[in-house]
Amino acid sequence: MMKKLVIGEPVIVSQSTTEAIRAGGWQDPEIRCSNGVLYVRFSGVRDEYENHDRENRNPVFKSVDCGVTWARVENPAKEWTEAQTPISNGDKVRFTGSPLITDKELLAKLGEPAVERGADKMKVPAYKGVYTNAEMRKILGDDCNKTIMSHRLKKGETELVNQLCEVRWDDLAYGLVFNGYVGAMYAQPYREDKDGVLYLPVATHCVNPDGSLVSGYRSMSMLKSTDHGYSWEHVGTCEYHDEYNIPNAIEVEGFMECAFEICDDGSFFMIMRSGSISPYVIGDDDHPSPKCMITYSYDKGKTWTKPEVFYEYGVLPRSVKKGDGTILMTSGRPDVYVRACYDGKGKEWDDVIHVLDVPKEYYYNGYWEYTCSNNDVCAYDDKTAFLTYSNFQLTTPEGVRAKSIIVRKISIVEE
Repeated sequence: MMKKLVIGEPVIVSQSTTEAIRAGGWQDPEIRCSNGVLYVRFSGVRDEYENHDRENRNPVFKSVDCGVTWARVENPAKEWTEAQTPISNGDKVRFTGSPLITDKELLAKLGEPAVERGADKMKVPAYKGVYTNAEMRKILGDDCNKTIMSHRLKKGETELVNQLCEVRWDDLAYGLVFNGYVGAMYAQPYREDKDGVLYLPVATHCVNPDGSLVSGYRSMSMLKSTDHGYSWEHVGTCEYHDEYNIPNAIEVEGFMECAFEICDDGSFFMIMRSGSISPYVIGDDDHPSPKCMITYSYDKGKTWTKPEVFYEYGVLPRSVKKGDGTILMTSGRPDVYVRACYDGKGKEWDDVIHVLDVPKEYYYNGYWEYTCSNNDVCAYDDKTAFLTYSNFQLTTPEGVRAKSIIVRKISIVEE
């Protein structure tokens, strides 16, 4: 029997009429499910780098009726972690990137970064400077290895514990992101294998033994933890090379985000963003965005196949493996996309389904009027999943345009 996806009608989780369309709150949604209850979290502030009111920075809404109605929760940080699927030791834990190193006086002790990328190679002021792990150790000491943040609810306990985790990786480098430096950039929710080993992809700069960069762009590296996420070690890296650049591409970033799955046969795959259509870097058909790419590993992340083009577009790829073997992948920009694989190995994918369409004439100079493009997907049961994304073209019941957080049910049906 053949399988196909049926996408349900959009349901509005929350709306705001006061947010700036291009940036700000009411965008970047995430979704998860716990014991039949759905939870959606999204950005709720205009400037996440200056606003430290965490309770309001990332509001959380939940639905107890399969996504039909939604209500805001009172303790978002705790409930969001409680909604996390427990790992094999019973803990509920999620991981994020470590705080940016922004202290100018501290960084000044290092001098200029060892590697500077010219403005001709990057049209936005990011990822220009790189410090090696050895250099960063001069100002941070052993703390330079603590570059993954964990948020943990231990089994049977009620207090959330936040702490930085050690990453054992001598060849890690610190790259400039916005206004600070960071080592391993969190790229995707982790996965746990049948032996209880956690695997976590991170976007990084990597260095050779002589301190030179492996690539001027970020690569996608795999970390693993054998102690339930308290510490991590580097396994291997899918490097980004100049040969992957497409002619005249705008905003080439390297591998910045990914969807990652462990298949039933033990193989891994990652679907990776390599660039972005951006409201700050305007392109056109002659100067397109880099493509979304896929790579496979057959030795638990140590080595990776040469990346192949997965789709023409795509930022923030996300995925989920269902109980019936179906793998769902979602991504965005300029539209919002869903794609399904039924072979359990990430090899054969159905055609892309466009869940939200941006008119072609706005692909490069106006997609942000329609959506932030960031999205997420979670499993509900063996045959059902839920997708969340933003839609900036909807209106309130009073007819006022509003930034809207959307959820849609995805059903897997057999024909």
